[in-house]
Amino acid sequence: MAHGEIVLLKELFVQNDATLDIASRIGSVYRVTGIVTVYDPISRVCLIEHQSVFLWIDISLVSSEGLKIDDLVQFIGEILTVGTKTFPINSESEMSPTIYLKATVKRIVNELNLRVYEDALVQRRLFVQNLLQ
Repeated sequence: MAHGEIVLLKELFVQNDATLDIASRIGSVYRVTGIVTVYDPISRVCLIEHQSVFLWIDISLVSSEGLKIDDLVQFIGEILTVGTKTFPINSESEMSPTIYLKATVKRIVNELNLRVYEDALVQRRLFVQNLLQ
């Protein structure tokens, strides 16, 4: 399995030339970070949020020990289409997801400063880009 490309949640849903290319993300492995807003231990799913962008996470392959609402958590896993998998929807105004992340790694990172993390991610990308030139 791939190491998991580090992305911000908003980057998963970026539009290129006014078309949202979710299909290109299916099957790819990503590392995402967000705050748990919904946690359902029975169906083994949670919803994370960062900068008003939400992503459902299937946590059936990872330990849910210590996981709770308002935790800042990093997940590594594969992006899949929802298909027959169901997620708890809280209200009629909440849209059903089209993709989710099937997590294979979970770590709680409550002490992580997200602003510094984002800045470090930008600098890392610049460094790697300069190495490849």
